[in-house]
Amino acid sequence: MLEERIGKVLEEKLERLVRQKGAVGWDSTFQPRIRNNKIVKGTKVIRIYVEKKKPPKELRMFEVLPTELDGIEIDVVEVGYPKIPLPVTPEDAGRRRRKKLSIDPTGVVRPIVAGVSVGNIDITAGTLATFFYESGSTEVLASSNGHVFTHDCLRPPEYQRKEILQPGPYHQNNPANLAIYLKWYNQLEPEKASTCPVMNTLASGINVVSRVFRRKSRMQVIVDTSQNDIDFAVGVPVVSYDYKVLEYPIEGKKLVGLIFAGSDTISIFCKISNIMKRGYTPVIEEPVDAGVGDEVEGWSWRLDGYHGSFTVSSTSANFLVDYGSGKVLMRDVAWGGKMALPGTSGTPLYLKGGKYV
Repeated sequence: MLEERIGKVLEEKLERLVRQKGAVGWDSTFQPRIRNNKIVKGTKVIRIYVEKKKPPKELRMFEVLPTELDGIEIDVVEVGYPKIPLPVTPEDAGRRRRKKLSIDPTGVVRPIVAGVSVGNIDITAGTLATFFYESGSTEVLASSNGHVFTHDCLRPPEYQRKEILQPGPYHQNNPANLAIYLKWYNQLEPEKASTCPVMNTLASGINVVSRVFRRKSRMQVIVDTSQNDIDFAVGVPVVSYDYKVLEYPIEGKKLVGLIFAGSDTISIFCKISNIMKRGYTPVIEEPVDAGVGDEVEGWSWRLDGYHGSFTVSSTSANFLVDYGSGKVLMRDVAWGGKMALPGTSGTPLYLKGGKYV
């Protein structure tokens, strides 16, 4: 299986192409071509992700992608519309679980454990992930996505309330269920023009010239999005906690990351290596990045049967993800089959099986 990384120059060309053509992402490593759902051995392509593949005659002019870039064939892959799962609805919360658990993960669970309902006091409900140490400290911290532990992880800390309830406010909107205090989250940078007056003036001047000469292209200054590789937050538990997912011990499990987004057909997760780069290490699990073809599994109150799994399709993807309050270019993330649903945000994922490729 190819894991050769696309060079910086080619990646910059690819990013510009994706933005111009309205695609939803690309892969930062070369991939083998897929024909009729089968891998064609010995092939080397650039993978571009689109919301929906259309017949050529239905494409608008600006949507037409080239067949190759720098002499390397382009493979267009349909993945749906990437977004964080929508707020939980009564229908979501009322879904029946096939396996009856001795403890209701949507109720008050003490000690708190991974997989149960949780959420900032200003949201509905997500999933509590596992526990981490911060570098240089022995303090145990609870975790989930930034958009689960905050009201809006695209906004700075002064706009966030720190109270995190278990269960999340959707299930019981009761301040007495305070379980965690927000400590840190990775504030994501949305797609927007730069606030630098010099660069904006330069861009405006170029766009005036373009209009004069009736050119269609326009210049926009984009801010740095290099930190958009994890949707992750930690908080200090103020109640008891335990290292398991309700009835399932996680000792010996290998943690690969956290679900944070998806579409009608895929799940997207942030990688454990990118979380650890910020100085956070799992307390009990072995951290390991998943590989293409690995099966991963997770537990969440939202899943039928409480448990779900899928096969990893890429570990080097970049997606434009809709956060509701803005789109975010999430870099160096992984994705695979469908498991992301309203309420599964924050679900910790563990390595399940070997590779099929």
